[in-house]
Amino acid sequence: MTEANMKLLQRVGICSLTEHSDNILMWSHYASSHTGLCLGFEPSLEAIDFACAFEVIYRQDRPTINLIRKGQGEELLEKILLTKAADWSYEREWRMINQDIESRLRHFPPVALKEVILGSRITDHAKAEIIAATKASSSKPAIFQAIPSRSTFSLTIRKLS
Repeated sequence: MTEANMKLLQRVGICSLTEHSDNILMWSHYASSHTGLCLGFEPSLEAIDFACAFEVIYRQDRPTINLIRKGQGEELLEKILLTKAADWSYEREWRMINQDIESRLRHFPPVALKEVILGSRITDHAKAEIIAATKASSSKPAIFQAIPSRSTFSLTIRKLS
């Protein structure tokens, strides 16, 4: 990849989303081995524009990229930012891509936050802090916790009272 393309990619931010909050591997890989949390958003809000989210493409083969050919913007975007190995298909990932970002954080309006799901191994201290913060927020999202099944390798998402 050319230096110019690398610089371009450094100015791109990616917000990764999944369709399933109960995927045990997602919790293992992306939520600090079940000690983190998952945020659930209201997908119909225009303020977020989830319509600009792109579904990740899972393939066995790496895409071929021709950096000399012009006029391939959308195809290049798909190949570089939206393609992953087929082994990752369990993620059911969607990506919101931001260009020319100032920071790596994506900001959402508070009203967009619909739910907070706590990991099954979250510490009591972190759990108390997150519950207090959500109760103090203007959006008042529902609070859930992931509970591991005793008989299968699965999670149940249970609402906290």
